Amino acid sequence: MKERADLSIAWAVVINANVLVYWHILHILSTPGLLDRIRAEIAPYAQVAKPFSIGSFSEAPKLTLDHDGLAKQCHLLKSTYFEALRMCDRMLILKLLH
Repeated sequence: MKERADLSIAWAVVINANVLVYWHILHILSTPGLLDRIRAEIAPYAQVAKPFSIGSFSEAPKLTLDHDGLAKQCHLLKSTYFEALRMCDRMLILKLLH
């Protein structure tokens, strides 16, 4: 039974990626204090390197993510992600019923 649940989550993520990102960001930005809490939680696992510059030209900053740390230690980020996924999945079900 667990495999079915995993498959449904994977299917919803692939099918609704754009909508999922929108709702995830909207939920984070619309909940007072949540953005600051998530930033503090992910800070140890996301590093930004200063760009190399020559005169007035510079490359874009480089972002390095610790995927294992984000996945295993950022429980608030994951819970907001799953909440957005739940809401997207519900919207898809409602669309299919009509």
